[in-house]
Amino acid sequence: MPVLPGALRRVRRRPGLLGALLALLALAWLALTVSRGLEKPADWHRVLLLTAHPDDEVMFFAPVVHALSSRTEVFGLCLSEGNADGLGAVRREELKQAYSVLGVDEKRVWSTDDPHLQDGMKVQWDPLYIANIVEQHIQRIGGKLDAIITFDARGVSGHANHVALHAAAPHLSAPVYALRTLPLALKYLGLPSALLRHLSSTLAQDGARRFLSSPLEYVRTLLAMRKHASQLVWFRYLYVLASAHMWSAVLDLVARPMPQ
Repeated sequence: MPVLPGALRRVRRRPGLLGALLALLALAWLALTVSRGLEKPADWHRVLLLTAHPDDEVMFFAPVVHALSSRTEVFGLCLSEGNADGLGAVRREELKQAYSVLGVDEKRVWSTDDPHLQDGMKVQWDPLYIANIVEQHIQRIGGKLDAIITFDARGVSGHANHVALHAAAPHLSAPVYALRTLPLALKYLGLPSALLRHLSSTLAQDGARRFLSSPLEYVRTLLAMRKHASQLVWFRYLYVLASAHMWSAVLDLVARPMPQ
């Protein structure tokens, strides 16, 4: 007899138990989101979120943007317009609208349409070229940053363009913090996985920066994702509902500024 169907039958026979578990989960979420205010980086005043494609800022970094946008000057730089399907102009506008929902002024959001940085799973981006583009942009927005936030070496989804941004980190002039990729076994378990990651990182005292969206912020994340209407195919609906990255984020310091 399969274990999972038997477990489901037991849950159906005990609706009160299911309700209690859901209530406990909700209380844990509320408790952690209330306490997380103590963890907001007070030393970050100007931050650049460096992404590869329009919708990265919502699908992977929304908990970070929510936490920072109210008292930090957040800039967004997306190194492509996601033009693999010829929708670059549409996606450029979707990017700005999504950032606006997340609380970032559209005037602080840019995307590039560089022939050397085109969207594609098999398109390899040069880390040194990326670093040069980013450094030029940093100068355009006024220089010194307290942090650059981007992907880790696994790139969350393993996308080659995501991984290339991480490879550029040692060549940048500001501290670089990378989004910690969840193990596959935990990546699509939604809120329970997000709470577990947040709590385990807190207990580990590993020096990471932790972010957990409140219920209202999660709703705003969903609204921001709706702005990427051109990308809302069936499997992205599944991602939005199941991915723990939509609920929480852990950032690790992976590179310090280059010596002057």
